[in-house]
Amino acid sequence: MTGERGHAIASDVARLDAWTLMVRTATDVVRPRRWVKVALFVAGVAAFPALAMVTGIVFAIAVASGSEGSQVGPFLLWIGLTLTPVLVLLWRPGRARLVGLGMLSCAVVTVGVTAAVTLHQSTSAPARAEQRLKIIASHSSIPIYFAGRHFEGHDLDEPTIFTQNAESANETDKSFDVGDRLDVGYGSTCGFLTSGTCGDLIDIEMMRGSSTLVEGCTKRVRGPRGTILVRERFGDWVTYIGDVEMRVEQTSERQMADLVTALRVVGPQSSRLSGDLPPPSPAYRHLIEDQCD
Repeated sequence: MTGERGHAIASDVARLDAWTLMVRTATDVVRPRRWVKVALFVAGVAAFPALAMVTGIVFAIAVASGSEGSQVGPFLLWIGLTLTPVLVLLWRPGRARLVGLGMLSCAVVTVGVTAAVTLHQSTSAPARAEQRLKIIASHSSIPIYFAGRHFEGHDLDEPTIFTQNAESANETDKSFDVGDRLDVGYGSTCGFLTSGTCGDLIDIEMMRGSSTLVEGCTKRVRGPRGTILVRERFGDWVTYIGDVEMRVEQTSERQMADLVTALRVVGPQSSRLSGDLPPPSPAYRHLIEDQCD
């Protein structure tokens, strides 16, 4: 009797072990192993750049077919097309969610790196622009003036030279010579979400040895630091420092006076000058008297 009971118990244990093995096998089939999870996550990480590139084609088409100016609409369309598959995968359970988590992780890292790079470029841009001005000043025979790295809350933008007042900028020209135009701007409106024409909120156009005061002036006042401020017919304000004409389009008398007050010579220190600026050359003084009187 004892032997039969022991045999029965052994038989029950064997059946229990068999059921346990079946349950574990079924669980392993339903639940991915750890290496499978890692593989699915990595697949999601690798798939996100491809998805962003494909949806980026739609963004490029939308930008090309749209009007110039802000590209917020196409950008939001691109974001929606890119994130929708990720959200769908995250909503589904099982292996699809692992792929979605990989794609979401890649997206978060991409946004973080892009934001860090953009922030670094934006904070270092005024210093690079000033360095470009220093290079131009070192190759020029006259002092070059600017209002510092920041003016009225706007950052200094990359300066450009238009050789002999050409229509397009010359990126290789490093000297401000007679007949050239040097543009120094503050507050760039160009960015990732803009296309077509963009520029600076405050654009200072400097002409050397020639003048564009051809429309006559409607007002002439004494400006700060011994300067003469001239208002043209269409709202531009002009001043003259030596043989350089300095023009700001569509500005006010107050802003022009503030600009003249903030002017300093580009150089190793670039500290603000005190005292009067050089007076207009005889040719410019004669032009002012001829146009304004």
